Amino acid sequence: MQRGKFGIEFDDGEGFPFRKMVWLFALIPAAVVLILIFRSCSNEPSPPKIASTGIVEQPPVSPVQPTKRGERAPFFGFGNERKTPEPARPVSAPVEPSKPPTAPLVRPDPLPTPTDDTAKKMPDAVQKKLAEITSAEQQNDFLAARSMLLVLHKSPEGKSIQEFLERKLAKLNEALLFGDRPMPGKTVHKIQAGDLIGKISRQYNTTQEFVLKANKIDNPGTLRIGKELWVLNKPNFCLTVYKKACTAVLTLNGEFFKRYPVGIGPSQDVPVGTYALSSRKKHPSYSRPGQRTIPYNMQGNILGTVWLGLSPTRDTPVVKGFGLHGTWVNASLGQNCKDGRVRFSNSDIEQLELLLPLGTRVNVVE
Repeated sequence: MQRGKFGIEFDDGEGFPFRKMVWLFALIPAAVVLILIFRSCSNEPSPPKIASTGIVEQPPVSPVQPTKRGERAPFFGFGNERKTPEPARPVSAPVEPSKPPTAPLVRPDPLPTPTDDTAKKMPDAVQKKLAEITSAEQQNDFLAARSMLLVLHKSPEGKSIQEFLERKLAKLNEALLFGDRPMPGKTVHKIQAGDLIGKISRQYNTTQEFVLKANKIDNPGTLRIGKELWVLNKPNFCLTVYKKACTAVLTLNGEFFKRYPVGIGPSQDVPVGTYALSSRKKHPSYSRPGQRTIPYNMQGNILGTVWLGLSPTRDTPVVKGFGLHGTWVNASLGQNCKDGRVRFSNSDIEQLELLLPLGTRVNVVE
């Protein structure tokens, strides 16, 4: 320190700043006091909450854990913060997932088999033949099973179980016809250069739809030379409509193929005679003389999904607008109807459209 021009001045010499240290030591107790005040304020419990019912809710009290030996007590309360305990979760029994109501099991009418009471009343020869048919089916020999069924169907003993035999025959015929299996009347065609589905179907007098379905062809453009296809070789289908029984029987090459339930329109609109399949139309419109035409799938159109037009042959008188068609009301099958011609379920008429080539004979009998 020296006297200068402007009074006493401090020089730049080195020395211990005692005055600064005094102020530093004076601030430490003040800081400690402030910390203690802050901690005491933060640890004060919150005021009790008053519920809407007027009941005072007391804050949860957490037990004080004693300090274990070897542990240090928290300094100035640090590390001893009060934690709000998590609310206890209610313990409830496990809830089982709801199950939809179980609908009553509807079983089909039992079919006569060798183990049924109906079969036990049959002659021993019939029961033995049914057992042989079942064994052939289990061995995947559908051709043998079909042959035995056809023989039993034609026999006098088979009349008592005719419905059962016809249902079995229909399933076997469809499995053989549309499956990758040989069958009388089916042959293999190897695709040559220039072959098209339309050309192949005309060559064998079958339908394009059958060739596509029997060979599971979605895109005809993917066919390649050398590929083998199952085709029906000039099949001789014949459909006979029985007016009184309200059924129709389809035969293939003279053998039973399938029986269909049908609805028969007014008798004058379904004349007895011999006809030929002359036209086919999907999604047909419906009209009657003097009435407006109703488009497909509109209210009042009773023709279903397919119309198969028939033309009379031989001595059968000409009938205008006669044919086979589908229906939206399956409850009308198996009985006489107030309108329409010969109606089938939509699925059955679609199968007939797929199987029957133009020119197929259709008989209508009483």
